[in-house]
Amino acid sequence: MENGTLLIEHPLTNTASGKFPAKPKRVIVNDEQARLRARIGVDLGGTKIECVVLRPDGSEWWRKRIPSPRGNYRSTIQAVTNLVREAGHATDSECSIGIGTPGALSAASGLMKNCNSVWLNAMPLKADLETAIGR
Repeated sequence: MENGTLLIEHPLTNTASGKFPAKPKRVIVNDEQARLRARIGVDLGGTKIECVVLRPDGSEWWRKRIPSPRGNYRSTIQAVTNLVREAGHATDSECSIGIGTPGALSAASGLMKNCNSVWLNAMPLKADLETAIGR
């Protein structure tokens, strides 16, 4: 795309109304520097946490998978934080971070809900990760 990057939000992302949008939201980013950065992605699941770094062209740069600390919220925060920091050191550059979770973030309360990893329910996962990671 000329002068920007097209980013597509996952169609199951919860909206402020609590309803799921019918179509993915399209966002244009016109920041050339953002388009040229590597990206960190974290898949936080009930049995494993996997982290990947993608180069600006989308190819894989680094990947690591660890067991989830089942039933322990604080250990989960620490595990994700450690993976993100390790990924950042592997790239030696500022990266955007995306985290997929086994539930939804309540727009009203900022707390997790409907998580099959039940130790995440009613917890401020987003806020705690932002504080722990420092972004």
